[in-house]
Amino acid sequence: MINSANFGDLFSGYIDTVKFAQLFSAEVLLSLDREKRELNLEFKYKNQIDTALLDSLKAELKSALKLNKVSIKTQADPPEFSVELMPQIIAQVKKHIPAANGFLEDSYFRIDGDKLTITLTHGGEDILKAHRCGGFISKLIQERFGQSFVVGFDGETKMSADNSVLKKMQSKAEQKTRQNRLEDSDEGKAIRPHKIVDGLPLRFETAKPIYGDVIKKVPKGIKDISFDDGNVVVWGDVFSLDVRVTKDKRSRIISFNITDYQSSYSVKIFERVENTAGLLKEIENDMTVIVRGTVIYDSYKKEYIIEAKAVSKVKKVNKQDSCPEKRVELHLHTNMSALDGIANVKKIVAKAAQYGHKAIAITDHGVLQAYPDAMKAGSKHGVKIIYGVESYFLDDTNLPQGKTAMELLKEKKIRTYHQIILVKNEDGLKNLYKLVSTAHTHNFYKRPIIMKSELIQHREGLILGTACEAGELYRAVLNGESDERIVEIAQFYDYLEIQPNGNNMFHVKSGKVSGLEELENINRKIIALGDRLKKPVVATCDVHFLNEEDAVFRAILMAGQ
Repeated sequence: MINSANFGDLFSGYIDTVKFAQLFSAEVLLSLDREKRELNLEFKYKNQIDTALLDSLKAELKSALKLNKVSIKTQADPPEFSVELMPQIIAQVKKHIPAANGFLEDSYFRIDGDKLTITLTHGGEDILKAHRCGGFISKLIQERFGQSFVVGFDGETKMSADNSVLKKMQSKAEQKTRQNRLEDSDEGKAIRPHKIVDGLPLRFETAKPIYGDVIKKVPKGIKDISFDDGNVVVWGDVFSLDVRVTKDKRSRIISFNITDYQSSYSVKIFERVENTAGLLKEIENDMTVIVRGTVIYDSYKKEYIIEAKAVSKVKKVNKQDSCPEKRVELHLHTNMSALDGIANVKKIVAKAAQYGHKAIAITDHGVLQAYPDAMKAGSKHGVKIIYGVESYFLDDTNLPQGKTAMELLKEKKIRTYHQIILVKNEDGLKNLYKLVSTAHTHNFYKRPIIMKSELIQHREGLILGTACEAGELYRAVLNGESDERIVEIAQFYDYLEIQPNGNNMFHVKSGKVSGLEELENINRKIIALGDRLKKPVVATCDVHFLNEEDAVFRAILMAGQ
């Protein structure tokens, strides 16, 4: 739905009224996608609006309205472009193409018809062209001023080895870029010293008040709160944020829950509208906060809550992979593995990037639906996605041909096994699509089943792994099958797989194996088998969730099967 309205009437209660005063009288067309939480604005404004102001407006609206994306266009008649406007263009180039830093400093500009020439004084023409700076500048001018220019470079186009001015500028720019990235990255957070107080996973030096005054007291666990405690200080991650305005429009009721993953509590703030603007700009779901307030009984919610007097945002100490040589996870489930995996693939890939992992495999049970989001997340975070699947595998090579998986399973009383299939190239991806499609359309019996005969026909471009304890090889070792049979099974695979003891401890609890030593001996036998057959042995985690505290959620899913 697209509506037209006065910008100030709609948004004055959510943004800085002084900073954006010039926009309040503007007519704006807007559309909102509620499901995607995306807002599109188009200003009808007589004058050109400064780009930096629009960028700031996007950020404030996104934060205040809890949106995923804000897009802004303008319908103003653009002024005629001139070289005096180049500084704002160059500022955008530096923002979007960091490699240009230094090379465009002290440059001169001239326009001759439809040609814009940039006279360089510090060289770097080859680098600017390699990063398509000319095309980027031309596009910016076209979008903002409606004029087309062919952008070229002249002057001192080559970078001399003794250009001390340029070296100094580049060094300064690189240092600033590294510092910015360090401050924003979890790697930087891990190596910068921070205070650990009472074992809490909080970086107290990052605490910043967003409502009320500075909180000086160390927070305690939410589970330790009692209804008669009075004043308390606690910490937690925010969820279920809700903001309401009272009927008289003078006050806001801001409610949210916090959890430290041991327990949770509701928090409420009742405050004059003008005193909550700063808080609304900052607070959002999933952020970590420290709250100081009073435990009271809320007659509306019929429960005890914390009436907040002060709130500070704070950063957590994130878990890191400190190994110099990073691993690659080759067995992982997203929430597309029905009633099994619980983690969103976007968060999985972001976590891999946080750990410094260069690649990660996606191996959901019998399905490939996570691929599009995995591809986007991989591109965003610089993580290579290894496409794959954990299939339900049936060895039909010595069974009557021409029968479906359902017919064979019912007649022969045989079982299926798990198997990892990874994609090596484009041919492999096409073959995997064929195998999974056939499994769903022709060989579905409780689960999509891939027949060994069909896998052999479409094996090109695929890499096969022995999977988990439900795999054909692990079960053969576990059940004490002959050495000849175990070797025969292993020969079919490209690599063998072992997993942590914790994954298979249920065999100890059930009495299938006598104890931890016997469980470890199974892994030792698989490793020895790999050495003997010259096949790689991969240690995987069979990932189903991101954080330790999420294990309980998967346990609930598993209990429902």
